[in-house]
Amino acid sequence: MLIQDKISIASPPSAVWAVKIDVARWSIWSPTATYALSAGLPLKVGCEVLLKQPAQPKMIWRVTEFGPGYYFAWETSGKALRMRATYHITPHGSGAECVLTLKVFGSLRRIVASIIFLPIRNAIKQENRALKEWCESGRGAKS
Repeated sequence: MLIQDKISIASPPSAVWAVKIDVARWSIWSPTATYALSAGLPLKVGCEVLLKQPAQPKMIWRVTEFGPGYYFAWETSGKALRMRATYHITPHGSGAECVLTLKVFGSLRRIVASIIFLPIRNAIKQENRALKEWCESGRGAKS
């Protein structure tokens, strides 16, 4: 199962990137993050983040790929499902574009797809919209 959302943001890619990789502060601007804790910040390959999201158990996400300034991927897994999320920020016009993708793997993915697809799609869209609003407000990573 693959879910993706793309949004244009009227802020420089570097400003959007600074907000996106500051995962410890996601709960300030994103309604999809209750809290995120890590002893290994700033993000880099191998960094693990304990992320709590509404209506979900706490999960440990491990960074598996990192392209400074524009891209990171991380993964989490449970008993029968594994999820991989990617964040790709690129220049777009005079601002940036953020593409957020979530891929679900595992033996139960087809069984639970009908249950989790819409809530996950809505959460991804909500996260991208919140990122846009935060970055365009000028608060960025400073607040």
